[in-house]
Amino acid sequence: MLEIDRVHDILVDLLCSVMQYVPYEEPEIGDWCYEMTSYKEQNRDCRIGILKEILGQSEFVTVTIGGKEIHWTNAEAKKIPSEWLRDVI
Repeated sequence: MLEIDRVHDILVDLLCSVMQYVPYEEPEIGDWCYEMTSYKEQNRDCRIGILKEILGQSEFVTVTIGGKEIHWTNAEAKKIPSEWLRDVI
C-alpha cells in the first residue's frame, strides 16, 4: 500500500467517525458533503466530495477530491460543516 493511500484511509476513517455526531444539515450544490449510507469497503475512496447535482430524492452526483464523478442512488449525504474547511484563494 502506498503511503498516500494509508494517509487517505486514516483521514477518511477519522472523518467518518466524527460525522455521526455532527447535526444533520442538508447539503446544497457546491457544498462539501459526506455520503453516509454506504459502508462497503469499495466506497471508502469516494464518500467525501462536492455535491454537483441533485437528481431526485436519494439520488445525487458528487465529485471526489481526485475529480471523479460519483452517481449515488438510494443514498443520503450530510453537509460537512463549513467551519471545518479551509478557505483557499
